[in-house]
Amino acid sequence: MLGKVVHLSSVHSPFDTRIFQKMCRTLAFAGYEVVFVVPHDADEIRDGVQIRALSKPRNRRERLTKTVWNLYRAAVHERGDLYHFHDPELMPIGMLLKLRGKRVIYDVHETYRMTMLSKSWLPWPIRWVASLGVAAMETISGIAFDRIVTANPGTASQFPPKTTLTIHNYNNAGLEDSSSGDGENSALAEPKQRGQIAYVGGMWVERGIVTMVDAMAMVPEDLEPQLVLAGEFVPSSLPEELKKRDGWARVKPLGFLSRSDVARMLRESQMGLCLFHPVPNHLVSYPNKFFEYMASGIPIVASDFPLLREIVEGSSCGLLVDPENPAEIAEAITWLLRHPEEGAQMGRNGRRAVSERYNWDSEATRLLSMYSEVLATAGSHR
Repeated sequence: MLGKVVHLSSVHSPFDTRIFQKMCRTLAFAGYEVVFVVPHDADEIRDGVQIRALSKPRNRRERLTKTVWNLYRAAVHERGDLYHFHDPELMPIGMLLKLRGKRVIYDVHETYRMTMLSKSWLPWPIRWVASLGVAAMETISGIAFDRIVTANPGTASQFPPKTTLTIHNYNNAGLEDSSSGDGENSALAEPKQRGQIAYVGGMWVERGIVTMVDAMAMVPEDLEPQLVLAGEFVPSSLPEELKKRDGWARVKPLGFLSRSDVARMLRESQMGLCLFHPVPNHLVSYPNKFFEYMASGIPIVASDFPLLREIVEGSSCGLLVDPENPAEIAEAITWLLRHPEEGAQMGRNGRRAVSERYNWDSEATRLLSMYSEVLATAGSHR
């Protein structure tokens, strides 16, 4: 056994794509003892990863108090060689673990000092205070923690380069079945559901769910368009508002799906939507779903942001639109539904780009190398 590593999250799901599907499984496969402390129904072992369940919080206040405290107690109990946490609210926990002589990694999934400015549930003055508070804490974190890991170069630029590493959310086809059968064209051979358009992930206003629904109302009826949704709404009351919009009749929410069910849904779809709105964090982020669509061999209708444009135009894997313009989105969807051969070629292009460049293999190597370096100076803290 290479050592015991403990991942911590008070926010994410126990089978989160970045944390569990990619990082924890990679580490377990490489020979580490891996524990993931996270709100869940019960302890279990999945794919060699030990999930230590915390009771699920009833609200945000309970999560920030009781859940965080219980998480710290569980973390100490595990006596890990290295701790890797994934939420900004856990920075104080990371500091306490450092005071106990532990090796600690802070994984910055998003540019949190920017995301605080788009928290609609906070009044504007509070958003600015929260953003400045997060920025100050992250500045201290960049000095105190053994490594800072980010999901994109834009976020990495806000931390010390010597201790900061970017590990992209590229598709982990090597760890999960994102295709059926063998060979590059296997996923493309899956029977398509006529008019099916896919969206995977959390659904809230800033991620484009309202404009997607509005766009569906503008797609010609003869194309039989249907938007299938895999994920959860935030807030949970959002569907009641969406049901009042004309496009809702063409939407099929499926709720949270397993990885295999998501893969099947994508293979059956004619395209995938990634239409985040231009809030600051989205402009510097690579969404997981973007690479999942590419790996599944379907074309993408994506927000015309510089980072995404580089991939879409460089790989010829989809169409770019103004994510706040339902008519422009509908036009792109209509074009792909009326030109299935061209869309299929875009899908093949995207799948090839994932195979050759945008895949988890290279990122996994970087992750394992970082762990080896940090633990080489750690000694034993059990």
